[in-house]
Amino acid sequence: IIYNENDDYWRHHGPVDEEYNQFNSTSKYLHKYFPKTEFILSNWESDWVLQSVNIKTRKILADNLVKLINMRNSATSEFSNVKTALEVNRFHENDINSTKYIIPKVSCDMISYSCYETLWKSAEELDKGIKYILSFMKTNMELYIGEFGYPLKKMDKTTILKSLRESINIFRVNKIRLAFYWNMYNNERNGDGFNEFGLIDINGNRTYVCDELFKKKDNSTIIIARHAYSLANKWKGEN
Repeated sequence: IIYNENDDYWRHHGPVDEEYNQFNSTSKYLHKYFPKTEFILSNWESDWVLQSVNIKTRKILADNLVKLINMRNSATSEFSNVKTALEVNRFHENDINSTKYIIPKVSCDMISYSCYETLWKSAEELDKGIKYILSFMKTNMELYIGEFGYPLKKMDKTTILKSLRESINIFRVNKIRLAFYWNMYNNERNGDGFNEFGLIDINGNRTYVCDELFKKKDNSTIIIARHAYSLANKWKGEN
C-alpha cells in the first residue's frame, strides 16, 4: 500500500485521507475474496523512525505515528479477517519510543516485536523484553514476533542452535502464536559475501536452521518465513 513514493509524508504532516481510503479498499477486497484468510497490515520497526532525533522532533514523529496506526485500524476494523499492527524494535533507548510511549495510545489488533535487541543476548533477556512489551498492551491486543533470525556467516552453529531452541521455547511459554523468521532466501550482502540470513542458501539448499525449525510438528507457535521476496530493495529484485 503506497500513498507516495516518498514514505516521509506522514512524519511531519500527519496521516492523510488517502491512507484511510487505501487501507479500507484493500481490506474490503481481502475480506470479499479471501474471507477465511487472516491478513496482518503492519508497519516496520517503528523505533528506527524515532532514533537519533531531538526530543521535540521525536515526540512529533511518535504522535504522528499514533495517528497513522489509529487511522489504519479505523479503516480496517469492519473486516474481521484483516488486522492492523504496530511493530516495535528498540524499547529501551528512550522514554519516547514505540513500546512505552506509543502502545498505550494506539488502537490496533496486534503488536509486532522485531526482537534482535534481546534475541542475540540471552533467553532471559528475550523473555524480559516480551513481558515488558506485554505490560503496555491492551487486553484485546495480540503480540507476535515480527522478525527474528541469525546471520549464519557471523555466528557459529552451536550458538545459533542454542539460541534458536531457547527462543522458540520462550515464544511458546509466552503464548506467542506467530513468529516470522528472517528470511526465506539469503538477501543481505556483506562486502563480497553474504551475511547468510536465510532458510535457503545461495545455492538453493536448505540450511541447518531450516531443518531445525521444521523438524518437529508443534503448532503452539507457527513459524513463518518473512520476506520470501521483496521489491523494497533493487538488489533483491535483480537476484
